[in-house]
Amino acid sequence: MNTERKGGVRQPTVLGNNSGNLREIQNGEVAVSYPPLVSIFKGIVVTSVQRTAMGILDDLGLATEDKRLLFFSYLWHESGSLVQVRRFGGADETVDGLLGRLDDRLSEKYDQFYDGYSSVLAQQAEGEMVKRSKAVLAKHNYTEVMEMKNKKTPHKVIAEALGIPLTKVHGIAKDLITAGLIEPSAKGRFRAATFAEFCDKVLRLRQQGVIDYEEVARRLGVSRGSVDRAIGRLSSSGRLKVFTKKELGAIKSRKKKGFREKVKSYRNNTDLSVEEIAVVTESTVDQVRIQISKLIRSGEIISQEVQDRKRKKAELRKILQSGRYRTLKGRINLKAAMKELGASFYSTRSLYDEIAQEETVPPRIRQVHKSSLVNPK
Repeated sequence: MNTERKGGVRQPTVLGNNSGNLREIQNGEVAVSYPPLVSIFKGIVVTSVQRTAMGILDDLGLATEDKRLLFFSYLWHESGSLVQVRRFGGADETVDGLLGRLDDRLSEKYDQFYDGYSSVLAQQAEGEMVKRSKAVLAKHNYTEVMEMKNKKTPHKVIAEALGIPLTKVHGIAKDLITAGLIEPSAKGRFRAATFAEFCDKVLRLRQQGVIDYEEVARRLGVSRGSVDRAIGRLSSSGRLKVFTKKELGAIKSRKKKGFREKVKSYRNNTDLSVEEIAVVTESTVDQVRIQISKLIRSGEIISQEVQDRKRKKAELRKILQSGRYRTLKGRINLKAAMKELGASFYSTRSLYDEIAQEETVPPRIRQVHKSSLVNPK
């Protein structure tokens, strides 16, 4: 029996099966409980909104593979790319593959999930905004500046009225914009409407894996400060999780490790040039060269010069074994072999000496230097 009796009452028993799911047996009926999505993606940094999505998918009572498929669809839906999907282990996923596996049942479940997700996100954002607004307005002079800004009062007038420095007014205004309590001035760099659009662009880049502020600013052609304000607004509204320095360092470390492995693989397994590796890894030529130098120093790959030397050594060994350029006395003419190798005489002789230490080779013709000849009188 799969039940236990306690005090004369039949109690449900939780059993494990081979797939890691839990089966709850009660009154002769089996209810399968699947593991939460968070446990499936262990070791991967999960943002707060992604964790919310996982929780809602868990509540739908779907099988693990179905939840995984819907979560991948959500990642693609939110970011418009497969970068996040691959970060969560869907390396072989394609857009057609994702959409092709979404049958009518799963499509209906996805609509149900996304409605719930949007509702929860809106509630969280509203709660966060209220909480942050209270915290901001509790600071000295913030309420007064907000009221005067809403009346279109210039910063100089606000500073004179409150008896505070103009720079202090600028700082308070930035904090109020970040908290969403006021909108940017029409005379500022960003209009109210365009600032919201700019925040959306920053959010899309972050969802695509671009987490460095400087890189976001470079791609959007704005200053670092503009990115700071946009991320502050996104964070205060609950739309974006701001990583701590420790989390940011861990992500950058994983990216560097992945880039290092890619460069190493391309150098060892392909004939791609440095420029071609830079293209396929979406990096700069200098970054690839620096990484190659590090790999050479660590001994994980060999330099191009060493590769060329090994190749020429193998070619010279074949020449020696074939008997070409051998004189009647059985000696090898290295000068003739040198021309076939396309190497200098000293390089050819150095390779010959290395081979001679490893195996028996024909003796070479000793070249007599002209300076050693004595002209008879």
